[in-house]
Formats: sequence, structure tokens, C-alpha cells
Amino acid sequence: MNGTRWRLGLESEWERGPVSVSGEYASLRDQRIGMGLDGSDLPELNAHAWYVAGAWVVTGEEKRGRVEPRRSVLQGGLGAVEVAARVERMDLSPDATPRERMRHRLRTEDGARLYKRRGATVEPGIGNLKKILDRFSRRGLAAASSELHLAATAFNLRKIHRAACC
Repeated sequence: MNGTRWRLGLESEWERGPVSVSGEYASLRDQRIGMGLDGSDLPELNAHAWYVAGAWVVTGEEKRGRVEPRRSVLQGGLGAVEVAARVERMDLSPDATPRERMRHRLRTEDGARLYKRRGATVEPGIGNLKKILDRFSRRGLAAASSELHLAATAFNLRKIHRAACC
């Protein structure tokens, strides 16, 4: 990073009995002097983010950071049941590149957790296509592309057939 980096963060938490509320606000501004491909200055990157979260221990235990159940499940009790909700928002400057947006998103705990799920959401489709088409038999980008489209169509038709008949 070339230039001035400015960051501000405020965080608050309140607990009383079985109820807790927490929140955070963060703001950052980064200058990007001489970071263009030709050595030119890139636009300043600005980001603002916040969240508000609330939790309630339904079984009545007091919240002191971690909830300790009055009677654990292993001792025949119900354990501790907590209901929580969170609302959040993050705004980046409109001129941020997709790479900058992703880099910023991965810095957050939730963003990193969601990115880890990519393997479970995106990769199975690619893995299933590899079962049908493990290599291309025709040369050239256009030929390989049409072969890939044919394999994907066959895979989708098979999924529709299985869903309709069973």
C-alpha cells in the first residue's frame, strides 16, 4: 500500500442476565499512490462496515461471555439453548475492482467462512462433469467449448430424468 492508510473502529457489547447485544462499526480509507500498471495513482479505496447482533439464552442461564448450562445434556438436562441474530452491512467505494472487493470480503470472519463453503457449492458440479468428460476429443477452443456444452446438457438432462421418474 502506498500512501496514507486511515482506520477507525468502534465496538460495544452489553450483557444482562440471559440477554446480550453487541455491535461494531469500522471505516477505512487507503490511498493508492503509484499503484496503477503504468505507475499512475489509483482512486482512493473507502470502506464502511457495521453489524448489530443480539442473543437470548432461552433456558435462562446468565451470559458472561460463554454460557455455562445449569445441567448438561450428559447429566440428563436440556443443556443451554441460545437464540441469536445478526445484521450486517459492508460498503466499498464504487470504483473498487472485483479483486479488491474479494480481498476485503475475505478479511472478515463471515466472508472467510463463506469462501470455505465454495468447495461444497461450486466444485461438485465440476466434479460431476469430469465423470462424463475426462478429456476433450476435439481440438480448438470452439470445438472443446461445444463438447463441454454437450456434456453439461447431457448431465442436466439426466438430472431432470431422475427427478421426474422417481
